[in-house]
Amino acid sequence: MLNNHCFSKPQILDLIKREPRLLLANPEKNILPKLNFFYSVGFSKPDVACMFSLCPRILNRSLEKCIVPTFNELSNLVQSREKTISIIRGNLRILSEGMNINVAPKIDILRSCGVPDSNIHRLLYMWPRVFTTRTSGFKNVVEVVEEMGINPLKSQFVVAIAVKLTVNKSLWEKKLNFYKMWDLSEEEILVAFRKYPFIMLTSVHKIMAVMDFFVKKMGWESAIIARRPTLINLSLGRRIIPRAAVIQFLSSKGLIGRKYTKMPTLFTYSEETFLQRFVNSYDEAPQLLKLYKEKLDLSKRAKSPA
Repeated sequence: MLNNHCFSKPQILDLIKREPRLLLANPEKNILPKLNFFYSVGFSKPDVACMFSLCPRILNRSLEKCIVPTFNELSNLVQSREKTISIIRGNLRILSEGMNINVAPKIDILRSCGVPDSNIHRLLYMWPRVFTTRTSGFKNVVEVVEEMGINPLKSQFVVAIAVKLTVNKSLWEKKLNFYKMWDLSEEEILVAFRKYPFIMLTSVHKIMAVMDFFVKKMGWESAIIARRPTLINLSLGRRIIPRAAVIQFLSSKGLIGRKYTKMPTLFTYSEETFLQRFVNSYDEAPQLLKLYKEKLDLSKRAKSPA
C-alpha cells in the first residue's frame, strides 16, 4: 500500500524503524483514510510520503479526534487552506500534537501582550517551528522583546520573537560583538534591531562584508547603517556594489553632490526607480548603464560554479 502511494523504500524503512507499531495497523482502516484525508485537503502524494517518514507519529494519531480537528482549527485561524498546508509542512509536530499542547498557549501569551491576530498569524505562517518550543522559554523571550521596547502592535514584535528563538545566546553575543567592532554602541544596535530584527539573522560574514564596504570603501559612518538597518540584508553583488559604482561615477564628474554618496535611500529604491533617476536621466546614460551591468555581471560570474 505504501509503495502504491509514492513512499520510497528508504522512507518505508525509516517509517517502520521509528514507529514499528505501524506493522500492527490495519492498512485499509488505520492508514489509508489518513492518506486520503491529506490528499483531499491539497497535499500531494510525495508531500504525504515525506511528511509521514519525517514524523511517523502522525499515522498513530486519531483521524477524527486529532488530525481533522487540528487541520480545521489551524485553517480557521489563518483563514487559508494554502497557508495551513505550508504551516504543517514547516512544523509537523503541530499536527501530531494538536493545537492545545503548544500552539494555543503561545497564542494566548501573544494576545495577552496585545499582539494583533494578523501578526500572530504571520508568525505562525512564517516561523511555525517557534510554536513547538517550550512554552516557558517562549514566554521568557516575549518578555525580553517587550523589555527591548518593541511595540507589540507592530510586526517587528513577532519577528523579534522569532529571531530571538532562532539565534542561540552564544551566536547572538558573537554577532553583537561584530557590530561593536564597527564602533556601534549596544544602544545603537538595539535601535537597529527594533527597526529591523533580521539584522541578527544575517550571517557574520555578510555583516562584516556589508559594513566593510560602506565604512571603508564608501567612507560612511557606521551609525548611518544602524539608522537604516535594512541595508545589512541587501545583496552586495546585485545591488550595493553596482549602485555605489554609478553614484561614485556621477559624483566624480560633478553631476551630483557628494551628499548623494552617503544616502542610504539610493540602495533601497527599486531597480526601475534607481535606473530612471541615476542612469537614464543623464547624457552619460550609455556609459553608466555599461558600468552598472559590468558590476552586475561580475557578481553573477562570482556566484557561478567554476
